[in-house]
Amino acid sequence: MPDGHATDVELILPRGKLACQVTVADPSWAEEGPGSSGGYLHHLQMECLREGRPAFGGANTAKTEGKIVSTPHARHVTEDLVACRRSLANAIRRKAVHDGTGCTLLIYARGQRFLLIDFDMATLVADAVRNAAASRFAGIAIVDNRFFWESA
Repeated sequence: MPDGHATDVELILPRGKLACQVTVADPSWAEEGPGSSGGYLHHLQMECLREGRPAFGGANTAKTEGKIVSTPHARHVTEDLVACRRSLANAIRRKAVHDGTGCTLLIYARGQRFLLIDFDMATLVADAVRNAAASRFAGIAIVDNRFFWESA
């Protein structure tokens, strides 16, 4: 869609056209500070990989004095659960400022299914949507590798 249009992308489906606002929900391991922006952490990890250096998931990645440092660490699965739930709710809140009338909010939950392989993603997503701010979107759809959830 053209710049400034209320719709980011329009999907052509057998049931008709679906207008969507699109955003990404990368896990955010902290409420504020360096681990709070999952997108920024993802960017740093990808930069490490492009440089041929190892990148470890989670919040232990930072840029210090122009150099990216990513250190391995163990964390409990509940930390990942909270990080994923927080990122989904934050994605909905970020887009709440838009007039979503007639649009579906499409959220790409990058890597969340992998992090939460032992959890019921549909329950997690429904909980995150319920706990986020009310939105004017016609619906919310969340996708990740082999996972799709759509609000009623």
